[in-house]
Amino acid sequence: MNLVEATLVLAVLVIIVVGIVYFVSSKGVLSRVTESQAVQLVISDLENKYPGGIINVTNVTPSQRYPGSWHIVLSLILNATSPCPDYVVYAYDYPAFTFVPTTVNVYTNSCRIFGFNSSLPYRIASAPVAITRATQLNISSVVAFIKSYGYSNVSAHAIFLPYVVVDGKNLTNVWQVTYSSPKSNYSVNVWLTQLNGTLVYANATR
Repeated sequence: MNLVEATLVLAVLVIIVVGIVYFVSSKGVLSRVTESQAVQLVISDLENKYPGGIINVTNVTPSQRYPGSWHIVLSLILNATSPCPDYVVYAYDYPAFTFVPTTVNVYTNSCRIFGFNSSLPYRIASAPVAITRATQLNISSVVAFIKSYGYSNVSAHAIFLPYVVVDGKNLTNVWQVTYSSPKSNYSVNVWLTQLNGTLVYANATR
């Protein structure tokens, strides 16, 4: 073996050794991140970016595409009690992509429900969507309430009711959305169908 061949062989061996060392060390770094650590780090990052946001982790599994990382799926609700909350689902592969998420679904944003079409069946499955739908409908009592007390002073809460009697009316599978304000001595209540969010009834209570 001449000097040139020996040099080439040595260079190849060095590259292989460096590659093995890098692979082993990177695997070691990733393996040191436990599931609970990964989840907490992602949640902490979101809490710093969106103070007051409601975060719910829905699924955590070892990443299939990035060995040594965790695939974390979670929902984020911003301005949860406003008349138009924002609701999105993110997925993270941590630590492979650190705190850069993939958007899985946007349910509501800027008082718009994504994927909603009144001519097609749409089942309202969450409070943020129910609140947004109620505000979207421009119900006269809701519009007047928000206008009187100001958007930032109005809170909205939603609850799903399989059955309820309201002013003598029997309602089934409805969302009740209640608008209130610390500046008001009364609240406005709206009941929407779970399917397609059609207005069923509205009233005011003290």
